[in-house]
Amino acid sequence: MKLQELNSSLAEKIQTQQEEFIKSQAQLQDARDQADLLEFRVLELEEENEKVSVLLTFNLNLTLGSCGL
Repeated sequence: MKLQELNSSLAEKIQTQQEEFIKSQAQLQDARDQADLLEFRVLELEEENEKVSVLLTFNLNLTLGSCGL
């Protein structure tokens, strides 16, 4: 294999590796963004759950109070 062919082959491999690296970086950023969105959604659901629990407790207390218990 001539030196020029070897050089060309290595340049192609480097280009391919660079493209794969850029693609991997984009995938990693997408995964991080998705994790952030999921974390935010979990916090929203926890807040909603807390509100529902408070309302249920309040309604239960009203029901038990009106029954004289």
